[in-house]
Amino acid sequence: MFYAISKRRRDINAAEARGREIGRAEGYAEGYAEGRQEILSEVLAAFEARVKDNPAAIAVIAEMRAQSPYARPR
Repeated sequence: MFYAISKRRRDINAAEARGREIGRAEGYAEGYAEGRQEILSEVLAAFEARVKDNPAAIAVIAEMRAQSPYARPR
């Protein structure tokens, strides 16, 4: 009987450990994507501010935003 209880506890601990690993991986991926999105948006906004008098450059930046899965739309 003690063996069965011990095995059950080991199984539960293993399942919890797998769940934590999955949660960490998902959290990392989500945080990484949000970080890339934030950085890219800041970089494009800074670049846009520097070339505000050049309509061709503004068009290129808008195209980059449209093509990037990470850039936030304005």
